[in-house]
Amino acid sequence: MKQTKVSLYEREPITRRYRKINPKKDYPSTTTFVLRYGSTWETLKVNSVAAATAEKIQRELDLLKGWRPTAKPRTESASKIKMLDAARRCRSRAELRGKRAESSGSTGRGCDREEDNAGTRLVDVVRIHFNS
Repeated sequence: MKQTKVSLYEREPITRRYRKINPKKDYPSTTTFVLRYGSTWETLKVNSVAAATAEKIQRELDLLKGWRPTAKPRTESASKIKMLDAARRCRSRAELRGKRAESSGSTGRGCDREEDNAGTRLVDVVRIHFNS
């Protein structure tokens, strides 16, 4: 079995960047400690370096015993197509069809191209139908 390395970081309060901790340095009690193992980042609810180090060692033992983190279930909104994504797809589809799409007046699948009053610029109109 592959051994996973567990690292201890602090999250900077303003920039929210991660920085490895120095066990010899004193940190304020408001410091946010974070564990990293594999591709998982886990925020700890401790307020001292000693407690964070103890959590790190406990997580290493858990990983050696075979424990694996479970993935969070995807929310329903994460799987739906966003409006911006649909607009980009309509635009790229119309650009691929070129003059044929402009001459027919419609690109199909809920995307239409309209000319504005000046006739110089094309505006994408996206119609998205949500299933209820």
